[in-house]
Amino acid sequence: MSSAAPHDSTNPRPGPEAVALTLGRYTLYDVIAEGGMASVHLGRLRGSVGFSRLVAVKRIHPHLAREPDFVAMFLDEARLASRVRHPNVVSVLDVAVASSEVFLVMEYIVGESLSSLQKQLGQGERVPLAIAVHMLCDVLHGLHAAHEATDERGEPLGIVHRDVSPHNILVGTDGVSRLVDFGVAKAAGRLSATRAGEVKGKLGYMAPEQLRGERVTRMADVYSAGVTLWELLTGRRMIVGDSEAELVLQSLSGNIPPPHQVATDVPERLSLAVARAIAPNPRDRYPTALAFLEQLESLTEPVNARRVGAWVERTAAQRLAERRTIVTRVETETLPRSVPPSAAPTLKREPAPSQKRSLGALGVIAVVVAAAVWTWLHSASRTSPPGASAVGSAPLAAGSAAPALPEAGRSADAANISQPPPSASIGAGVAPAAASAMAAPLPPAPERLIPRTTARPSSLPSAAPTPARTAPVAPAPSTRQVPDDLLGRF
Repeated sequence: MSSAAPHDSTNPRPGPEAVALTLGRYTLYDVIAEGGMASVHLGRLRGSVGFSRLVAVKRIHPHLAREPDFVAMFLDEARLASRVRHPNVVSVLDVAVASSEVFLVMEYIVGESLSSLQKQLGQGERVPLAIAVHMLCDVLHGLHAAHEATDERGEPLGIVHRDVSPHNILVGTDGVSRLVDFGVAKAAGRLSATRAGEVKGKLGYMAPEQLRGERVTRMADVYSAGVTLWELLTGRRMIVGDSEAELVLQSLSGNIPPPHQVATDVPERLSLAVARAIAPNPRDRYPTALAFLEQLESLTEPVNARRVGAWVERTAAQRLAERRTIVTRVETETLPRSVPPSAAPTLKREPAPSQKRSLGALGVIAVVVAAAVWTWLHSASRTSPPGASAVGSAPLAAGSAAPALPEAGRSADAANISQPPPSASIGAGVAPAAASAMAAPLPPAPERLIPRTTARPSSLPSAAPTPARTAPVAPAPSTRQVPDDLLGRF
């Protein structure tokens, strides 16, 4: 069934195909559970970009939707359930309002209520003992989480479920049992309050103090959980009667035999643990759901969830097959159209801070390198090429060669170098010869070819016009350079 059946649900079979009803972003389909206060629909949440999800939607019956007290109870259920975050409690996903109607959106669980599973058992058949204890331990886990829940400021909410029964225990095909329906739960800060003399819950599972209208605590939920386990172990109802008055009198009497006296195959220690949980006096019960849970775990062998799920599949095979048919129809008939790539939103990935710093550094380096390259190219274009003559030097005539140095100077230089004075260095002998060589007049230098691609008019010599170009010659020495033939002598 759905993830949350109304507290007095009779778990009806899914009816014929129903017309879908759209409320906001939720679409409601077949009724999968119904009770005196509300009905539960199989629904579908529609999101953007083709997203969808199956949900269970709980709606107040139309004739009660206009009653402020029922609406307040509805909102209380949503608020309390949202504060209990535990795998063994069905999650409330949303509270929505559409067309002046309030409805609860819960997770959809594939499974059946415990009361429905009990009805589908064969004549004289009982839930296997180990599986029964495992299911109730799951419920006690969820109950303890609800009892310990706090509000937004961390203050205890003091939640008491007050309606723990097989109708409000959902057993999934995943083997996990979950507690549902906090509609009549007692808690601090509720929008609705129980009127004097009003009793909320099911008579056959109420603790005696609850029936008497006294203050209830978490030990009232321990009592209800004990009644549920008593019935699972024995395969029969604990409180029976033809009228409500008989049910109340039997519960208040406290004359309830322990389970092993009804079903002889129940271990006595386990039976006595259950008997303590259903003690008429709250002080004689387990103080918390966790204490009851620990006692049960110490008395039975653990069972894995896979075994419990397989038992649910076998027991409710027909109901589950009908439910899957409905789910398949809903999912195939309402498949969202595929979004074309051009219509799908483009997700822009924001770079990490470290990536931003790296990209910034690379950008600065790129700018510096580009500026340096541009400066170098600009300066190279304004500078004379390697073969250009110095400004102010006269061009050499074609075919002329550099004159030989005077013999006198050559002999003097040779004498100075070959016989240097003791205190003189080689540089001292070179200086006079270089000076005499630079003092001698130089003949005109031969013509040189100047590349057209790099030379500019401003860089060409401003002396006599350039003679006819014949053949490239070696560059002429500058007036400040030492002649090569003079250096060759060293």
